Amino acid sequence: MTADQDQVLAELPLPLSPDADPHAALELAIAIEDGCGVILPDEAITVAHLGTHRSITALLRSLAERA
Repeated sequence: MTADQDQVLAELPLPLSPDADPHAALELAIAIEDGCGVILPDEAITVAHLGTHRSITALLRSLAERA
């Protein structure tokens, strides 16, 4: 992960509550895509995938490995 991506993640309102509204995950996905220059797969735009810094970091790493 790049320093810019770390900065973006540091500014996100995390952690999300496990029962957070799905719209919260969508808002985070948009912020991550815009800030990190990635396109998240639709199946990853869930509270479970985007609820913590750790889960987002893992997702970004997996996207980088696919590239």
